[in-house]
Amino acid sequence: MKAQVVINEICATNADIIKDGQYLNFSPWIELFNTSSSPTNIGGFFVSNDINNKSKWTIPAGTTIPANGYLLIWCDEKSNGLHTNFSLRVKGEKIILSSASQQHVDTVTYPNQYTNISYGRTTNGAASKTY
Repeated sequence: MKAQVVINEICATNADIIKDGQYLNFSPWIELFNTSSSPTNIGGFFVSNDINNKSKWTIPAGTTIPANGYLLIWCDEKSNGLHTNFSLRVKGEKIILSSASQQHVDTVTYPNQYTNISYGRTTNGAASKTY
């Protein structure tokens, strides 16, 4: 069964691709994609880079991804709004998305990253994880 929300793209070394409008800097990020034709509330879902702590960071209540839309989450250790309490490792790691009940939704394991080159699905929201 295909997940409705997937980890679509990551950028562990964002030197100057996308600027964070809140903190006015360039931080690592994760892009989630809603594959459905309806808005999806993901408030209470979890994102983690630790397989032993799948509930490491909680997506804020009321966070919705529009139908066939995207949500950018900043991985900058600020733990405020859509800013996680962890950063992304340049040398690669596993990113886990879990539901509010901590059920697995999606996982991406990415390799060593290069500055300003994102890592993502070749087709947005594709069921197969071809990066």
